[in-house]
Amino acid sequence: MNKLILKACQALTQADAVLIGASNGLSIAEGYHLFACNDMYQHQFGDFLQQYGIRNVIEGCFFPDPQIRREFLQRLIHHWVETYQPSQVMKDLLALIQHKDYFILTTNADTHLELSGMDPNRIFEMEGPLYKLFRELPSQTKVVRCNPSSLVTTGNGWSYWNWASAGTTASSSNRSCNWRPVNRMQPTSP
Repeated sequence: MNKLILKACQALTQADAVLIGASNGLSIAEGYHLFACNDMYQHQFGDFLQQYGIRNVIEGCFFPDPQIRREFLQRLIHHWVETYQPSQVMKDLLALIQHKDYFILTTNADTHLELSGMDPNRIFEMEGPLYKLFRELPSQTKVVRCNPSSLVTTGNGWSYWNWASAGTTASSSNRSCNWRPVNRMQPTSP
């Protein structure tokens, strides 16, 4: 393994330009885990866990009650964006690329790359920044009818709606689920 790391460091040192793909693994390396009920989550959102059973950031971001979801997102932005201090992971990454021509393509929406000193003009956040999601969050949640057969349960017990097969066909039941399509690349109107 060490030989691979040394080879990667050598390639990075010799490279004229660097293209970085960053996703949830980078956030997890910093301790920010969207899917976990870890110590950080319990410290920042323990009351949401106790009161509403919200076990992780993803559940909080898509909680069915709009007011609770708004409160959760407000606190998320406070902890993960407004009071963020660059981690050692981000400091190390910046040190590796700061004198290179670089571009970062990321699905992370926490703006940690920019907040850690990386050039925002060299970063493309495919899903947009988290604070923008909060600003665009409507006060009402659109409710659509979902075909019960579109509920998918994974082997580890997680369930999610397969939106491609959800709809308002005659076979749809009276069950409903909260859903709002979000295209964070363009402004939405409430």
